Amino acid sequence: TLAEDVAEIGKKAGKKSLFIPAIAWHTVIENDKPHFAQYMPRDYMDKLKCLLPWGPYIFTNLTEKYINYPGLHLIVWNAAGDVKNYVSKYVPDPARRPKLLAMPQGMQADTWITEPEAIAFENLCFFLQGWDGSIVYYFPRSYDHRYWNALANCNSQIAAAEKYVMRGELLKDGLSIEPLTSLPKPVFPDFWNEGGDFKKRLPGLKKSAIVQTRLFKKGQGYLAAVGNFWQNSEIFLKLKIRNLEKDTFYSIRELGNHGKSLGSFSGRELADGILIMTGALRWSLLEITPGRHPAEITRQ
Repeated sequence: TLAEDVAEIGKKAGKKSLFIPAIAWHTVIENDKPHFAQYMPRDYMDKLKCLLPWGPYIFTNLTEKYINYPGLHLIVWNAAGDVKNYVSKYVPDPARRPKLLAMPQGMQADTWITEPEAIAFENLCFFLQGWDGSIVYYFPRSYDHRYWNALANCNSQIAAAEKYVMRGELLKDGLSIEPLTSLPKPVFPDFWNEGGDFKKRLPGLKKSAIVQTRLFKKGQGYLAAVGNFWQNSEIFLKLKIRNLEKDTFYSIRELGNHGKSLGSFSGRELADGILIMTGALRWSLLEITPGRHPAEITRQ
């Protein structure tokens, strides 16, 4: 096979080489499109080490008017989850399952551009859906320091949260939110240049809220991820974590961005909810560990 040939060529050169096909994201979701039948990835993906499904691409075209779709990046979030579930379904053995490398929007076609926040946000979307890596398409392509800074901060968040997401347990219950900011309903286009009608391809879009959450556990620590998919405003909300020891104190620290502390709270206080703010098109990654913050112990 081509994968075996590439591996053999690399071996002769003293390097580990892999064949990593770049394929359209919608070839690795449940799909009845007949033109995929002759090269359906599920027929060969268990024989590869990695797959690189590109897209979906959320962008602004410089030659066209800007249209604001609140929650538009929920398309990426849902697609990332559907692809991950599809690969897990058709390659049930983790030892044979290929790693997933994302290729989110950077700059392409000369006029398809995006915001610094969007590059970071989409990388975190793929990360929190369990993908293994990401290559921004293209980058930097004349993007200035704002984009480099956003991507660097994103990588710092990923490095700090990796042990929870990649080696911890994703909990289906235990976290809820109570928005204190009036939130819009997500709006999606009827047609998009890359992807067509996303509402048909991604059934989960219809029930997706503009704030998404994840809760991971590893050892005694937790990672609460809160994503604000509204591009226009920061949001305030109550974050509620259940199933903790009521009388135990937990320290909360924001991962990445210098690890700012939010303080210490009892399990009872966390169950009732604490006030947090999440910026526009941002993920807040909060580490929750038993014990008081060192600064609070010093003050006592």
